Amino acid sequence: MNITWLGHAALKIEGSKIVFIDPFLSGNPMASLRAQDIARADLVVVSHDHGDHSTTGRIDRNLNAIHH
Repeated sequence: MNITWLGHAALKIEGSKIVFIDPFLSGNPMASLRAQDIARADLVVVSHDHGDHSTTGRIDRNLNAIHH
């Protein structure tokens, strides 16, 4: 398993599945990854409903990931 901090509260967890947690990527100068660069996401987890986590809709809609 590999866990990567993507800036702010965003994490990418890679194992048998790829999980993004709070992927605030668009407009985040600390983000090490752009939403359009994500080729696969099995699950997108949002821990709280803040506007800065709006990237999640783009990720799960583009990749047919489950969004919780």
